[in-house]
Amino acid sequence: MSFLALSLAAVIGLQDPTPTPSPDAQAATAPAAAPASSASGEADPLDRVVCRTEAVVGTRFDSRVCMTRRQWNARRDESRRLAHRLESANANRDRQTAPGH
Repeated sequence: MSFLALSLAAVIGLQDPTPTPSPDAQAATAPAAAPASSASGEADPLDRVVCRTEAVVGTRFDSRVCMTRRQWNARRDESRRLAHRLESANANRDRQTAPGH
């Protein structure tokens, strides 16, 4: 993939429309957001919350983002789809005729 597509996917992925609560607010709500356990007494590993530190474009400060593994996977898949769509659009930009004709 091109550097531009990956960069754009990373920037778009960081601009999540939902605000990220402060770490203090997350700590206060973490016990209430615990996933329900399955019949065997173990929680689904995709419902486990994982926090990551991400760079914010335009500032020296990093942002801490906490989501479940399921949400991280969905975000990664959406970024890959966006990068693929941008690559396809870029590859077809200079074509004079439709492909296959």
